[in-house]
Amino acid sequence: MDINDKNFRTDFKEVGALVKAASKQVREATEKPDGMAGLPSGFVALDRMTAGFHPGTLIILAARPAMGKTAFALSMARNMAVDQGKAVAFFSLEMTGVELAMRLISGEAQIPGDKLKRGELEEYERVQLETRTESLLSAPIYIDDTPGLSVFELRTKA
Repeated sequence: MDINDKNFRTDFKEVGALVKAASKQVREATEKPDGMAGLPSGFVALDRMTAGFHPGTLIILAARPAMGKTAFALSMARNMAVDQGKAVAFFSLEMTGVELAMRLISGEAQIPGDKLKRGELEEYERVQLETRTESLLSAPIYIDDTPGLSVFELRTKA
């Protein structure tokens, strides 16, 4: 609890310091040719709207069931970790870590997930699997598949 209290309490901040921090962000954004002030997600249209992901910003991905939320979030995680070399923590309350890894492998190797699960791969697909998934082996993606994880636990782990 002491660690939690020290890490998550904030006090009032003087507006002058906040204006300086905001001005610094604007300067940094003007120095980048694509206007990408934050971390790119790898999805050009989204990055244009958000200027990338920024520290301290909460982004909620919501949609009806079976609309591709996990696939989209995994794709963003992959892009940030593999293409940008940034560490990504991925919390899943529904799928196991192995299932998520299987989805990552499927996307990276461009082999349908059901073929991977059944192991029904042609020789060229085996080669694809070996060569295209090499980048995932060292990708800084950390998956937590703890079922029933509370918001407090998630925040502490993050």
